[in-house]
Amino acid sequence: MFENVNMYPRGEINMNKHITNYKPKDFAELLGVSVKTLQRWDREDILKAKRTPTDRRYYTYDQYLEFKGISNIT
Repeated sequence: MFENVNMYPRGEINMNKHITNYKPKDFAELLGVSVKTLQRWDREDILKAKRTPTDRRYYTYDQYLEFKGISNIT
């Protein structure tokens, strides 16, 4: 009954079924690091978080690909 259901962490999903925006907790989990590490990388300009109009941090799928050394060819 549920064989075709895909589970995604919280975030926005584009038409290619990629999550386009990740909350820091979800992005940290995806990379296998802690949220504190992401915050430090943001301060040290290693991996800068994007910001919403209300100043909340978020990360993008393109940042994930860049971090992993994969180019996003679509």
